[in-house]
Amino acid sequence: MLKQERINEILKLLHQNGKVEVNNLVRLFNVTEMTIRRDLNDLFKQNLAVRSYGGATLPPDRILTEKPFELRINKNQREKDAIAELAIPLIEDGMKVFLDSSTTCYSLARKITNDRNFIIITDTISTAMELNTRNNIQVVCLGGELRKNTHSCVGMFAEQMVNSMHFDISFISVPNITVNGTLSSSSIMEASLKRTVIENSSLKVLLVDSSKVGGSDFIKIGDISIVDIVITDSNMSLDFINHCKNKGIEVKIAEI
Repeated sequence: MLKQERINEILKLLHQNGKVEVNNLVRLFNVTEMTIRRDLNDLFKQNLAVRSYGGATLPPDRILTEKPFELRINKNQREKDAIAELAIPLIEDGMKVFLDSSTTCYSLARKITNDRNFIIITDTISTAMELNTRNNIQVVCLGGELRKNTHSCVGMFAEQMVNSMHFDISFISVPNITVNGTLSSSSIMEASLKRTVIENSSLKVLLVDSSKVGGSDFIKIGDISIVDIVITDSNMSLDFINHCKNKGIEVKIAEI
């Protein structure tokens, strides 16, 4: 395992448990204590971890919480529905389609009619159950660790499943985007899964309403250039739209 891969895994453990211990990491990665201490020192320098007795903990300002799925589902619903309407024509019968754990993708799932015929792969139990009522759609739900706030399955097993597949089109959303196009998340595991999905997709579509632009979380997913199409609403910042177009990204705007 490369150093950066090991550091990313340590970050995941920190995010999951709030702390890590040097002795446990030595056994887990089968490396020397000195190697682990060097890895942790790199995290300390970046303020991604705080030194503790025998290991490291997350800094207090890095312990972030996400609003539950049930609270997010009705936020900006008008914008999400309009974005979903523009996304539907991109899906053709026979496609293998990935929908992520966002409530915007859940809105897209609710727009899919019973007469469509394609395969949906999702990491989200709520989306899988919504689509399970469609007679002609095959639904594949990823396994892994179930996150209560997002209803999503993440982690090593979920990523292994994604790496064994290829999607004709993937739809993702993110909690925050900076004006200059950096996509970010508060969850290391969610961010890692989104990157893996993008790597295994022919066409990558970002569904994002105008409220998402201007903020940032501490886990970077990537630059806006990792997607091919952005679908947003008519209240979106013109600076952001122009930034996307300058990157060669197609932008579709849903009128609100």
